[in-house]
Amino acid sequence: MFYHFVWYFFIFAFVGWCAEVGYAAVVTKKFVNRGFLLGPYCPIYGFGVGFIYLLSVPFEKNLILLWLGSIVVTSGIELVTGFAMDKLFHNKWWDYSGFPLNIGGYICLPFSLLWGFACVAVVKLVFPLTNGLIDLIPYPVGIILASVLGALLISDAVISVLTALGLNKKLEHMDRLAKKLEAQSQKFTDTVTRVVQNAAEFCEEVGDRFTDGKIRLKEKLEKEREEKDEYEEMAKKSTLLQRRLIGAFPNMKPRKNFLHLEAIRDKIKHRNKKD
Repeated sequence: MFYHFVWYFFIFAFVGWCAEVGYAAVVTKKFVNRGFLLGPYCPIYGFGVGFIYLLSVPFEKNLILLWLGSIVVTSGIELVTGFAMDKLFHNKWWDYSGFPLNIGGYICLPFSLLWGFACVAVVKLVFPLTNGLIDLIPYPVGIILASVLGALLISDAVISVLTALGLNKKLEHMDRLAKKLEAQSQKFTDTVTRVVQNAAEFCEEVGDRFTDGKIRLKEKLEKEREEKDEYEEMAKKSTLLQRRLIGAFPNMKPRKNFLHLEAIRDKIKHRNKKD
């Protein structure tokens, strides 16, 4: 049974990826590699169908229990995955907040019911064919292929996790720059206001300080310009893997630094238009 579970995982992780890519192609009119990982697979679909396979063994004859169990299994996987990725990467990778009866935007009742019906259809219509295909693979060959695919999946996961963490660090650094620029701007405004208010009373003092103030102002403006340039450069320069991850999740919502992610998205769109 575990052998079949593993193969169901890989088969439907690929099928789920195809479905996501097909949906994105219809909506955006272009190919988008949807999914957190680089390769052509979405593990959440693989785990979902894999567990539905285990569930179908005792409940295949009872469609109501199979449907209810499918809703619980798929919704549970989606909820746990969404919550865990949110806490780990501080990003909401999908969001059902606009749908009724949702939990934290991670799952919602309409889609949960849809997954239930889809899983029943898969068990009744697809599983018989899939079982036949899996059984055609000689067992030793199946073990070797599954091991190779597992190694590729683990390597892909490591690279993708590092990419997501790197994007988080980039957004945090941009946030620090933005806050620093805002603080400097406020400080400069307060200084100018204070000088103007006291100019009449301390005209001589203002005159004496003018030269020094001019030098300090020039230094501050130069530093501010350098930090603005650094911010713009960070928004403009994203790695290929970061651009792919951002493109794969157009509705991704960071818990913090959302405006900085939008700045990166704008730069990517501008770059794509130029290309």
